[in-house]
Amino acid sequence: MSKTLRGGRLSSKRNDVAEFTSSIKDDARLADAVIDINKASPEEFAKLPGIGPKRARQIVAFREKHGPFRRVEDLLAIRGIGHKKWKAIRPFLRVGQDAKKN
Repeated sequence: MSKTLRGGRLSSKRNDVAEFTSSIKDDARLADAVIDINKASPEEFAKLPGIGPKRARQIVAFREKHGPFRRVEDLLAIRGIGHKKWKAIRPFLRVGQDAKKN
């Protein structure tokens, strides 16, 4: 087993593979949990990859101020959510039927 220096610490490639595998399993669990962006709480948004508690509160505040989202793409109007981040979270999002009727 080879060892490499990562971030000032000695790390084995086996540990790196284990961390990567764990990350994939976390993403798989998220994929099963698609959220309705018009009903999700800040805590639910914060579970998405790249969305922390601050950005999650921003999303909910935007929704409360401007009304329900009509499309998932509407999240791009929120400062801090660019195309790259939107593409990363898109598989985990949906818009409920109520918003589409308006």
